[in-house]
Amino acid sequence: DVLAQPYGLTQAHWADGYLHLRKGEVERAVTAFERTQVLCRDWNVVFMRPISAAHLGAAYVLSGRLEDAVSLLRQAMQDAAAMGLRASPWLKAGWLSEAYLLGGRRSEALELALQTLKLAIENHKRGDQAWLLHLLSEIARRADPPEIDAAQTSFQEALALAGELGMRPLQAHCHLGLGRLHWGAGNRARAREHLAQATRLYREMDMQFWLEKAEVEMRELA
Repeated sequence: DVLAQPYGLTQAHWADGYLHLRKGEVERAVTAFERTQVLCRDWNVVFMRPISAAHLGAAYVLSGRLEDAVSLLRQAMQDAAAMGLRASPWLKAGWLSEAYLLGGRRSEALELALQTLKLAIENHKRGDQAWLLHLLSEIARRADPPEIDAAQTSFQEALALAGELGMRPLQAHCHLGLGRLHWGAGNRARAREHLAQATRLYREMDMQFWLEKAEVEMRELA
């Protein structure tokens, strides 16, 4: 039985966490990834340690544990480099950039996101490129004052690439971001259009965490 083996069981917990993370089920994602980390340590599953640590850091970002996220993601990047692992740059540097952004460290977030996007493009990681374009959109949207043109351009590029690659969760996130951007710019009609798209996609994918956020935005807009 593969699940009786250390690697198989570790992978199963990681996959469970990954599903919950993508859906925004933060507490369940944290539980699964923390269990994965324990198994990696106890059974010396070295390869999975920085990967699961990066995902746990991402779950911490969503839960608002930004200091824990930054510490864990930095360590995951160091461990991956020491092992010679070249896993998807989004898994570590992208989430670290997001943690910086949410923690008010916008300049650091922008620098790291741009570096990571360059790496993703050079290595033909189009899925990572789409996520990073979305992140750059959010960095521009959260500028003071918001960099509306830059944010809209990056959102549209991320949305087009996500559509081409079939990345429906990212499409929903882009519509949510565009809705917030247009609302902030005073364009209520465009904001309503994008928020409606985000709400529809989140509902279809049963992404309740994000659906609730989109529905709140829709109610406030109304």
